[in-house]
Amino acid sequence: MNRGTRFQYTFYYPEPAPSDAAGKTLSRANPPSAIHPIHASISRLDHEAMDLLTIPPSTAITAHSQFAKYLSRTKNTICGRHPIGVLLGALSDLEKNNGIKPELSWVRYEQSSQCHSIRDSSVSYASAYVRF
Repeated sequence: MNRGTRFQYTFYYPEPAPSDAAGKTLSRANPPSAIHPIHASISRLDHEAMDLLTIPPSTAITAHSQFAKYLSRTKNTICGRHPIGVLLGALSDLEKNNGIKPELSWVRYEQSSQCHSIRDSSVSYASAYVRF
């Protein structure tokens, strides 16, 4: 997931979770809040997607649907979003038609750097595995 003006993606949560505050796009005219650093918002955004994709508690069918809604709402630039969608489609089919209950668990999450200003950029890395 690429973040920062260099990548033309600056979605930002102005408050830490749990919060109902809507995300916004950062700009010089619309800077981040003093109480919630950009890198913390990035982590929240990334973990929101990871939580949606975790099976269980989600099912593959639910994860597939929720991930599509998440991408539509946040416009997140997840580099592997299309392969993830294909994987979720295949897992959904196995779940629906074969009764197979997959598990998707996360192994690791990292950010290439911690963004403190809108000029900073960062790439997030997450790895997971599927077990049947």
